[in-house]
Amino acid sequence: MIELMVSVVISMLLLAAVSTVYLSSKQTFSTSNNVARVQENSRFALHFIDQDLRMAGYSGCTRSIGSVLNTTAAGYDANFYDPSQVVGGWEFNGTAPSEVYTLNTLNPASVSAGSWSGLTTGSALAADFTGRNLVPGSDVLIIKRANTLLPVKSTGTIPLNASTFAVDDARALDGGGEPVPPIPQFSLLVASNCQQADLFQNTVDTDSNPTLNPKPVSRTTGSGVPGNLDPTVKPFGTSNPLSPLSPSYDSATEIYAFTSHAYYVATGVSGGPSLFRLSFSNGQPGAGEEQELVEGVENMQVLYGEDTDADEVANKYIAADDVTDPAAVVSVRVGLLMRATTQNEDFIDESTKQFFVADNIEIKPVVDANHLRYIARSTVQLRNLGL
Repeated sequence: MIELMVSVVISMLLLAAVSTVYLSSKQTFSTSNNVARVQENSRFALHFIDQDLRMAGYSGCTRSIGSVLNTTAAGYDANFYDPSQVVGGWEFNGTAPSEVYTLNTLNPASVSAGSWSGLTTGSALAADFTGRNLVPGSDVLIIKRANTLLPVKSTGTIPLNASTFAVDDARALDGGGEPVPPIPQFSLLVASNCQQADLFQNTVDTDSNPTLNPKPVSRTTGSGVPGNLDPTVKPFGTSNPLSPLSPSYDSATEIYAFTSHAYYVATGVSGGPSLFRLSFSNGQPGAGEEQELVEGVENMQVLYGEDTDADEVANKYIAADDVTDPAAVVSVRVGLLMRATTQNEDFIDESTKQFFVADNIEIKPVVDANHLRYIARSTVQLRNLGL
């Protein structure tokens, strides 16, 4: 009997020891897995943003870009369509340098457009973000650039005041042979040579006739939004009406698709916060293509490096609504507060912690405190500025 009791006690001790080891191993695995996942997500998130920032302002083999878009149209927003302001965005109020922001909710319904202040103007968040579930506490970053080089060439010289010109497949003109790809109506395009580039909106529909070759491209006023200025009033290659700065474009002119990207934090399909990207390539209001890029991005802070002594190096990093001269912005600093996608009740309560997400901007995440968190930062020099 005594031997049996001793055996039972020893068995219980062994079982307790095994259970302790198992639970400890499970918690260690869960923590290690969360750390690896959070770090991987942070690398992906910064990869998307950094790659775009390195190409901000790209316009082919020239750094001089103009625009013949209709800046007076109701659908025109300089934040998305002004190519001379290669980066921009909105600062969430209360998250400027030296401020502490308590993140006590991620409910998009708790904020309004007025919770953000735009670059230079201090304007409220653009209407294009309505209904996109942006969460409180995070900034919005806008990046503009020529994106894809289209495999087309002009069939001849393009006069400065041309309203329509024709493009053929570049390979066909060089002795190859491929159909000209569709150039969607209302798409934003950049015509670029090594002296000048111009942003315009293609207002002609060629998709309905895919076999048409060569294809017309038009920069008439048309019905697009924001549309173009009258070619006889605002020719290509001009900074002022009827004042040409460059020769007419010729058959060596490159045609690029133009894209304006907006990065922000919003509620993802899982119900948690994620990094999103809204792409504007066709100029139509409300037609931006939204993509959920990376989950687990809880907060994003953006600072703009302003060069105050013309040496192409940032002297200070400031919030969007403190920028007075967008042309003096030479770099951008991005800070991301990442969190594990699953909550761990055994993990330390971080509601008392304050995270320096970017420089001395402190974010205190009271909401969902039992999440492992991680800070990822990056500073990118803007390489395509016309300095």
